Amino acid sequence: MFSRITPFDRTFALMDEWRRRMDRSFFDLPFVQDGAFDEPASLSDATWPRVQLFDAGARLVLTAEVSGMNANDLQIQLENDVLTISGERKTQIPEGFKAHRRERNSVSFTRSFNLPVKVDPERVAATLKDGVLTLELEKTPEAKPRQIAVRTGN
Repeated sequence: MFSRITPFDRTFALMDEWRRRMDRSFFDLPFVQDGAFDEPASLSDATWPRVQLFDAGARLVLTAEVSGMNANDLQIQLENDVLTISGERKTQIPEGFKAHRRERNSVSFTRSFNLPVKVDPERVAATLKDGVLTLELEKTPEAKPRQIAVRTGN
């Protein structure tokens, strides 16, 4: 089967490639990925750290990839059902050495999330292991799912 590629198609492919190269050169974002789900890379992909938020029934679980950071570099705040995670990763060249290549830059970030349900601020647990921050946010009793028994009518 033959497909017809017009000069019009080639022009847009070249423009898309040019945009990707400009993003890399001007913004120097090593975490912008090409070809993720066959979608072109964009600046919206550059949100760091990457997070996942799950509903585990009685609690919410949020995981964030914060490689190269320790617990002292992170701040977590919960206020009015808005969770804010902020931090700073510093990279330094050891004394007496010269850097020949630097692919991990220093970065500071702040991410805020509107939580879908009310959580108990006194029952939030945060752990950091292998570069992954895990937050367990217990839901308030009124926000937890309830099992409703079905009765038969006689």
